[in-house]
Amino acid sequence: MAVDVFRAVLEYVEGRGRFSSNSVDREYFSQWRDRAPADTDFDEFITYHAWLVIEGGFAEGSRSTLNRGQGHLAHIDNLTNAGHDFIESARRPGIWRQGIAKVGGSAPEVVAAVMRDLVVKAVTGG
Repeated sequence: MAVDVFRAVLEYVEGRGRFSSNSVDREYFSQWRDRAPADTDFDEFITYHAWLVIEGGFAEGSRSTLNRGQGHLAHIDNLTNAGHDFIESARRPGIWRQGIAKVGGSAPEVVAAVMRDLVVKAVTGG
């Protein structure tokens, strides 16, 4: 999983209100094209991250797999509080870079927890 693509999906939903794998906005996500594995369809790559956003509880929507796991469908209706918190933490100066440096490509829940801890330390001076 590419945590920056995960974040991009959250920001996309925040700005546009929803996400649908039936109409992936290739222009919006184009800066992450090089992150997709060579043998993976780009729309599938973005949709998979949207699927993870839902699975992780960062958004409400529906998700399913196609053809015995050969693809994903995801429709995001709105962000949950956890999704909004993730974005808010990621936008704080330095928090995103520090969080990624600490956890790398870990699960989004781990990245979110680390960023929350960094925000608390920044606010409390701890």
